Amino acid sequence: MVILLNCQTSSLMIDMVSAIEELSGLPSRELSEMLKESESFVLQYKAEDGGPKQVDMEKLVSSLPLHLLAVCLELGRDSDLTYVLRGIRFLHSLSELATRYTRLEQLLLDDVKLSEQVMDLILFVLTILAHQKKENHLGASPFIHSSLVAASLHLLTSYFSSQCHELVHILLAHSKVDIFMDVAFESLHEDMKLLSLRLSTLGTDAFPVGPFDSQLTHFICQQCEASLQFLLLLCQQKLFRDRIFKNKELCRKGGILSLSLTILKLGVPECLQGSTHIVSSISRLKAKVLSIVLQLCEAESISYLDEVATLPKSMQLGQTLALEVLDLLKTAFGRKEKPAAGSHDKSFPMGSVLISALRLVDVFSDDSNFRSSFITNTIPFLTQILATPHDEFSSSWCSVNMPVIEEDANLEYDPFGAAELALVAASDIDMLTEAKANYSCPLRTISVSTITYAQTRTSYVVKIIANLHVFVPNICEEQERDLFLQKFQKYLLSESPRPSLDHPASDEATTVCRNLESLSRYAKSLIPNHLLNEEDVQLLSEFAYKLQKWCESLAGLRTLQDAQNMEESTPTPSMKQEGNARDETPRKRASINCGLLQNSVGQNLIHLGVARTTKTGYPGVSTATSTVLQHCRSVDHFKTPEPTTESGLQDDDERQRKRKKRTIMNDGQVNEIENALNDEPEMHKNATSLQAWAEKLSGQGSEITSSQLKNWLNNRKAKLARVAKERGVPCEGDNADKPSTPATSHFGDSSESAGEESYFPPPRVMNALGISKGNGQLNQGTNDTTTQAESNQNIMMSCPFTKSYSFELGRPVLLIDNQGNEIGRGEIFQVEGMAQGKSLTESHICIINITDLKIEKWRELPHPSEASGRTFQEAESRHGGVMRVAWDVIRLAPVVP
Repeated sequence: MVILLNCQTSSLMIDMVSAIEELSGLPSRELSEMLKESESFVLQYKAEDGGPKQVDMEKLVSSLPLHLLAVCLELGRDSDLTYVLRGIRFLHSLSELATRYTRLEQLLLDDVKLSEQVMDLILFVLTILAHQKKENHLGASPFIHSSLVAASLHLLTSYFSSQCHELVHILLAHSKVDIFMDVAFESLHEDMKLLSLRLSTLGTDAFPVGPFDSQLTHFICQQCEASLQFLLLLCQQKLFRDRIFKNKELCRKGGILSLSLTILKLGVPECLQGSTHIVSSISRLKAKVLSIVLQLCEAESISYLDEVATLPKSMQLGQTLALEVLDLLKTAFGRKEKPAAGSHDKSFPMGSVLISALRLVDVFSDDSNFRSSFITNTIPFLTQILATPHDEFSSSWCSVNMPVIEEDANLEYDPFGAAELALVAASDIDMLTEAKANYSCPLRTISVSTITYAQTRTSYVVKIIANLHVFVPNICEEQERDLFLQKFQKYLLSESPRPSLDHPASDEATTVCRNLESLSRYAKSLIPNHLLNEEDVQLLSEFAYKLQKWCESLAGLRTLQDAQNMEESTPTPSMKQEGNARDETPRKRASINCGLLQNSVGQNLIHLGVARTTKTGYPGVSTATSTVLQHCRSVDHFKTPEPTTESGLQDDDERQRKRKKRTIMNDGQVNEIENALNDEPEMHKNATSLQAWAEKLSGQGSEITSSQLKNWLNNRKAKLARVAKERGVPCEGDNADKPSTPATSHFGDSSESAGEESYFPPPRVMNALGISKGNGQLNQGTNDTTTQAESNQNIMMSCPFTKSYSFELGRPVLLIDNQGNEIGRGEIFQVEGMAQGKSLTESHICIINITDLKIEKWRELPHPSEASGRTFQEAESRHGGVMRVAWDVIRLAPVVP
């Protein structure tokens, strides 16, 4: 292309193509020297043939953008893209010089028409690059393509404004801003696909790794990072984000999600694992794209994830992205995972990829569109963190003394050097020298303190657990209550070695519980720094508490083997002594199937309690063993192995179908019936009363029939009779008819009947018998010292409130839990029934104003109500700061001076 340039005295014919090819290769420093020596803004230079040439810079600059646009319209050869890259590089050099030469500034920057042409050029080049056909080779395309995308984007900052907020206003004012957004992200996406292709090809034996392949791969990574970093800076501006939300391709149709997935799936082949610069560059790419997604997800104006969820395709992309992030974390926190190359070298910062990934998991776990499908997939990575050895976990997650932290960095883009290497690699790889191949953009590290990093990282783990465990009654469905807890338990059981009587609770589950306890304590220290709020910490503590109770229930299986003979409520018919060792082995070898103790042929030997979780409170100690496991079994469909017929135990199988549950009532039901027996000690003789109480008790827990209740009452009396006989004291109800014994026909007439060998009388009954639950009469042969729990029980039984005057209003009392532990102190506010003239023994509930609570406020109350709420915290808030709750009289003790 030839342009006629008119000077003051003559017309000069200039070859535009040769001028651009010659001058674009000169550094800005040399161009500056030539401008200083020029007259009338005409440059003198030597052509390729060595002859002198001159060019009028004023005419060249004013024609350059339009000339490059004309070339783009006629693109048809690979060499054309190379020429466009030279032209873009020349514009970068001129923009830099314009700040030092007023005349050049007036020509290049102040001309509105020229500025519009430059903007059109950028849009046109990016459009071509976004829709260029992918080439299945590793030739010029990856180098030229990635360099041209980065050079075109960064021309916006060098030509229009280096201030990001000013540049956003310029872009948003342009009529084609939506086109710019589309082609900018899509052209970068093409770069990432070319990079992915190169990495996967280098990872195969079919492609031999050349001498400069590592350096050239790193070069492409850096050009991609330069482009991605530019888009991240734009996305950090609220106005730009708001405009993205209106872009259907990027937002609703998942354009940005698709780009993010491509980047997160980038992997370093084995042959390049030792190249720390490549490993760190790809890690920074992942960190930066996660930051872009975070910027969109955390926007306040519009819910990005709501927009994503509007279409099935984009919703699927979002779910896939979430899984990819979890896989990234699982790999990073894997206990057997070796540190990535360069992860400890500060010369090669890896970027804040893990912090960004944790932040994104926090966002997804708190979003209603993704939370339900996110619960199960989050557990493996959380388990990897929580199952690490306790000392290692404490030093990594409950401490700020971390030896190594992630460091982020921004790349200092150099368009001139980048274009030079790309042009050499594209034209003649043999001309590439070691010095040119080692080109690298400098990095500017973004420092963050070790304390801030460690605390922030831990806070996100706490938030994730809190998000997955929280239950909001008005939003969540009832079946979602404790769903995360149940799935977590299922995972621990499925991933651990098969439990048995000798090893009922896996070491992993025990370690997880211990680490959660440490994390709960440490999390409280993050509240003052505003990294966590009290609700997050309370939810974590609640989750840790419930999981601990579950672990304790597994550990409690060690004692069930001793209780195996008490399983049946009637004597088992004697078996013939002709069985051999093969017959005995299945009975002695047992395992656990989610709360169900089984022998090797799948028979249910002993069930870990049958009480359901109460609707309003934590299960009592007698039911805590099995509550969570049973619920887990019903939700997650744990299946019992099918019985085999090869063991010769068919009779046992038949009897198994009629086997009776050990416990038919939870603590609340037991308390209710115990209080009722005060008024109606002969209830077992009254069929009408039995039916009425069976229906009433069924509404408070497990379903109970009148025959089951009658058998329970008979067992209760038999138990009391045995205890009284051992002590030589009369039993309550001795004047009544002699109760049925376990050998009577009551215990075998139907499958609904239930043995109650595990029944233990409440403290007031034992007190009437003169027996302490912890004394030697019931624990013969034990020499254990008295525990704190036993001490509290002894206090409660030796100094009971046996007279009404002991219940004076305002009297200080100790609050005792089901295990006999003191959990707080308070003062009597009101005694139920006293106003109606009832005696102390007829009153079973006190209203207590708690003055000192020694457990967490989120714990559930023993008697929830509309007035007091479900937890101690709700009781406090509903009474103006006074923690007023209902408490069982049998679980109160006087304050001993």
